This record gives sequence, C-alpha cells and structure tokens, in this order.
Amino acid sequence: MPDTSNISFSLTALIDKESKKVLLAEADNDFIDILLSFMTLPLGTIMKVLLYHGEVAAAVPVIGSLTTLYRGLSVLSDYHFWEGRFKPQVISPRRYEMDGVKLKLQIGSEIMDAIPNCSKRPRTAPIGFGGEGFTEKSASFMISDDLKIVPVEPGYVRQTLTNVGITEMDKAEIRTRTLDKYEV
Repeated sequence: MPDTSNISFSLTALIDKESKKVLLAEADNDFIDILLSFMTLPLGTIMKVLLYHGEVAAAVPVIGSLTTLYRGLSVLSDYHFWEGRFKPQVISPRRYEMDGVKLKLQIGSEIMDAIPNCSKRPRTAPIGFGGEGFTEKSASFMISDDLKIVPVEPGYVRQTLTNVGITEMDKAEIRTRTLDKYEV
C-alpha cells in the first residue's frame, strides 16, 4: 500500500464574511476524484470508515439508526449468518471495482486492505483503460455549499455570488486551506 501520510489537498474557499458560510470552493481534480469516489462506497464500508475515523478522532459520528444497525451486526455471532460466511460481506462489503482508476487517496483503503482479495476475477474495465482518476488531470472545479460540482468557467463565481445576494466583493473573503487525509 502506498504511503499516504503526507498527502494533502489545497482548497480555496469563498466565504460570506457576515454568516461565515462557505459560498463555494475551488479544487483541483485530485480532490474532486475523492469526492466522486464516495459514490462507489457500499453503505457498510461507509459506516466502517466513519467508525474507524471516529475512534482516531475520539468522536464516533452517529448517523441515526445506521450506526446502531452496523454496531449490532458487527458484534453478532457468525453463527447467526448463513453458513457463518456472510457477516464479512455485510459489515465489510467490497468496494465497486474501479480497475484503472488511480486516486491520490483511497478512502477506506487502510481498513479494506486487510480483506483478502481473489486475484482471479473477471475483467470489468475495458482493455486499455489506464485512467488517473475520474476527472482530467488539468481540470479545476468549483464546489458549491450543497456539493454541486461544476468546471471552472468564466462568470460562474460572479453568478453564484449574485444568486446568494452578495453584490460587493468586500462582503466575501477568500481563504486557502490545506487539508490532510483525515480532513477530507
């Protein structure tokens, strides 16, 4: 597994000075690829990653009944699952195969690497696909406060500011922040 201890992402945010709300942010393709990779995570993996991250951060997140369901299943004896085999498939489901997709940071990889992997699996990606993620390397994107992702285009920032009622730039400030792998 590659060393991810020094991975970081730069995010530039436009913040409403009055409400302290992030209006939009600019990110490169590596950060956007990670956001898009969340869509490939099975629900059991999402819970496992959140609980693992919570133990590291000393604050386990609670997502309503899903947290209770996951914790209950994780302590349930294998005896209660058909042939005792299906508990791992429920609490640690395999991630959707992304052959050829190389992300700067694999969310959940520390946890999922412990699960054995069969080397004899059918090819699911077209032959010759050698992508470096989901998005083009040189692409930059704007992310709105509701996670709408759009490519950086002329006029988008001005239109977004107008839509939220900011007509003067002195009411907003730009902040750049570097995030590490635990903050993503």
